[in-house]
Amino acid sequence: MTGGYVDSRKSRLDTMEKLKMLEPHLEELKKRAQALSKECIEKENLLSDLRMNLFNNEQQRNTLQREHNNITAEKRELFELNNRLRRNMENKDRELIDHNHSLHELEARRNEMQAQLGTPLTTTSSSQEARELTEIEVCFFNLF
Repeated sequence: MTGGYVDSRKSRLDTMEKLKMLEPHLEELKKRAQALSKECIEKENLLSDLRMNLFNNEQQRNTLQREHNNITAEKRELFELNNRLRRNMENKDRELIDHNHSLHELEARRNEMQAQLGTPLTTTSSSQEARELTEIEVCFFNLF
């Protein structure tokens, strides 16, 4: 009794010899498989670290992009404010020039009036006009 199918063309001894000859090669392949497995784990760890670095870099880039956008918007607002203030200042400068011109005219007019106040009142009316004025005064006083 052999307990199953037996190939009569192969001998057990030959099979055992082949197994013994292949055993060192099997050990070598096992060591190589372990080394490759270890290398694969190291590569996966490195890949995981690189993915984490990539994620962190993307987060940092997004943060910097938001800051850039905020700064650009603030720069635009400041530029617009600067333009508005510059236009306002130009308008105020024009108003100041106009007011200074008006002030000089009023001062000249005041000086003329003060000069006139300092001089005696002279009549430049003709004798005819003076007679008419006297007649009007007489009529006016007669009414009262």
